[in-house]
Amino acid sequence: MQSIFTQDFMSVVLEQQDLQLNRSYDAYFLVVHGSQDLHSWLVLQELIECANAIGDVVVGGGCLEGQPSSLSQQIQDFCAEICEEIYEQGDTEDINVAVVPLFLLSGVHVMADLPSEVAIARQKLIGSFAHLDRQITLEIVPHLGTHPDIPALLKSIFEMETSSLKEQFEHTNIGLILLSHGSRRPEAVQSIENLASQLGAIAAHWTGTPTLDAQIEQSIAQGRDSIVVMPYFLFAGEIMNAIAKQISLYADRIPIYIAPIPFSPAQIADMAIDLVN
Repeated sequence: MQSIFTQDFMSVVLEQQDLQLNRSYDAYFLVVHGSQDLHSWLVLQELIECANAIGDVVVGGGCLEGQPSSLSQQIQDFCAEICEEIYEQGDTEDINVAVVPLFLLSGVHVMADLPSEVAIARQKLIGSFAHLDRQITLEIVPHLGTHPDIPALLKSIFEMETSSLKEQFEHTNIGLILLSHGSRRPEAVQSIENLASQLGAIAAHWTGTPTLDAQIEQSIAQGRDSIVVMPYFLFAGEIMNAIAKQISLYADRIPIYIAPIPFSPAQIADMAIDLVN
């Protein structure tokens, strides 16, 4: 059993890295991190609703963490639902499902945890719908953070924030910090460094180095008259309160402004579908 799982796991990773994007998909399955907080599940439902409004392909979704059932089971349940539905419509073709990782970084979740869950789901789906004379194919498409429009979107928000500071307070030496969640994978950390460089900013990581504190201190040492921090996250949550609390410690040293979360649910859904297509 172990050898079969390992082979299947590697096939998922290879499919993600060498994906044939000209495949036609019958359904999309959005994957978010998830948490014990009900809010994350409600946000996923909003994303699914937005994505379903874009086209005529059925869209579902699941959470990597925080749900009673594993992600692999959530995928299996979704496949069972759409398979029966499509069969009742008289379609006898095999079904191709795109698994869409709604993550900004190619971290451990994207490169290891998610492929592992998809591998389990694929293995358990083999022969599950033989009575309907069809097979289901699961493919992981590139994660959301690879969308080519993201740098321009972040740049426009930074420009809007700095323009406002220049007009209201005549600040001319504004430091820009792109704050990501962080990752244990050096490749993911480097991708944030590269993105920050494109934006004329410096990178900081909520978990990992360089830390937000370190980058604020560096900006102060460089003589900045204010700082704009861009939270590079998909969703606002408790982490935003923690960031605001940490930044408040510098209130008597330098003005620091937190830019809004750069993505709306509609934008996330649109970019996700765009990556699949």
